[in-house]
Amino acid sequence: MLIVFGAILKHIRLDYNQAQDTSALHFADQYNSEIGGRAALQALSASRTCVKVALVSTTGDGYEAGYMLPKLRSEGISTSAVTRSEKLATGSCIEIFEAGALKETHIALSAAGRVNHEQIPDDILGPTTVVLLQNELPADQNSALLRRAKQHGATTILNLAPHPVLGKEDLYHIDYLIAAEKYSPHFQGVPVKNMIWLHENCDASIKPAGANERIKAPALNAIDMDGSEDAFCGTFASALHEKMPLEMAVRRGCAAAALTTTKRGTYSAMPFGADIEDILKKS
Repeated sequence: MLIVFGAILKHIRLDYNQAQDTSALHFADQYNSEIGGRAALQALSASRTCVKVALVSTTGDGYEAGYMLPKLRSEGISTSAVTRSEKLATGSCIEIFEAGALKETHIALSAAGRVNHEQIPDDILGPTTVVLLQNELPADQNSALLRRAKQHGATTILNLAPHPVLGKEDLYHIDYLIAAEKYSPHFQGVPVKNMIWLHENCDASIKPAGANERIKAPALNAIDMDGSEDAFCGTFASALHEKMPLEMAVRRGCAAAALTTTKRGTYSAMPFGADIEDILKKS
């Protein structure tokens, strides 16, 4: 089983055609709202490759969750381990773009900040399980799950976003660390088995055991980079779950990321497995 542990958020995107002045009132040129949260998007990316995915998170008990959870289930994602808070609203992520470039991100975890690693029972954390996490949640919950997963022989993947910060003990419990290449100077010599650095053009560098191999993404007409990292992570995790070699898993992740950039948005831009296979055959 592939378990994705993290946040389900309402994702709001505001687009301004040009840089804004310092006034307190702004009128956005475009507005978009989708299901967001790195865990939800990465689970979606993995599920669209036809892998069985369980999403573990916490939402509020209002209308947002009433829409989001059935929508995610319609994509083949199991949400039976998603709890719902009666006191807190479903969290939100607001992204502000100016002239197509991301300028600000505001995250209110709210109910997602109450997710607990104990929502995942020990009996499903075994050698055939892949656990995918992100740095969007409180660090103590990720740390506890990483430790438990390794104790039971599961494969662990951490996407170092949106915060490039890790505890020293966590490094010993991560099999695959995925992060933007700009953070690589801060993680030289760390005890992680496999480090995968994502480049701005959707290429990726693999550095297991001192190697330095760059995997090229298919050359496509990119119009929006938003969501490409989540597409990579989910597709990469699903490939590992299917026992694909590391290089092949990264290559598939790069293709998924590149495909995502050809569409505007995040949730709606996540590619399907058939799309990934097709672009890999052509590249």
